[in-house]
Amino acid sequence: MYSLAEWIPVSKTVIRLLAFGMYLASSVTMKGQSGPPKISIEIDDKCLGVIRNSPDGHWVGTGFIADDPNTVITARHVAIDGTTKRKRDLTYSPPFTTDSDVMRGVLGTRKLILMRDDPATDIAVLRLDGKSPCERPFKRSSTTANKGEFVFYTGLNTARHGLMVSIAQIRNIKFENLTGYMQIEGDARPGYSGGPVLDQSGAVAGVILKGEPMPSGNWMFDAIVISSVPK
Repeated sequence: MYSLAEWIPVSKTVIRLLAFGMYLASSVTMKGQSGPPKISIEIDDKCLGVIRNSPDGHWVGTGFIADDPNTVITARHVAIDGTTKRKRDLTYSPPFTTDSDVMRGVLGTRKLILMRDDPATDIAVLRLDGKSPCERPFKRSSTTANKGEFVFYTGLNTARHGLMVSIAQIRNIKFENLTGYMQIEGDARPGYSGGPVLDQSGAVAGVILKGEPMPSGNWMFDAIVISSVPK
């Protein structure tokens, strides 16, 4: 059964091409079934980033800038330490910021200030301290996600040590306490937490929260629909 068309490393070349509307997607055919449609989306590379624990520079998840140039959305469990229950001292780094760059405080690395954390939805909203590197924040999707639709998702792939862009189908839409979640099958290990799910226009349709490994080697992960994410 078709689940994941392809994953694409978010390299400097790819992200620059994306910024100019470069074609992203594949028409892969598996077991006689058609792959996803050819889709073109645009991404501002500075509006998608890695969230790090400031004291040691360790990567803890993914975040993206939406609504305005200084608002970062991620999963609450990225911002709050699960053991101590205390908020982490976090920084935001664009995709190509190396560990040495982080230590020197260059290339757009910014301190994050926690503005809101919501245990019910596992969402955290943070503010970038100082001037934002992002010029074109992500927009929220105005349409409702539906089962069977193709979406893009992106996040920190800890196995490949970088951000990845993938395309997959929504397997199911479920509701818990009136909050909607997309269920998507693909490679979305823990570093993807807080990453955006994008509709075919490039707008944010959801936020990746949690997943479970499957026998196939993929993950089945939940992404909260963007209409349930606080501003």
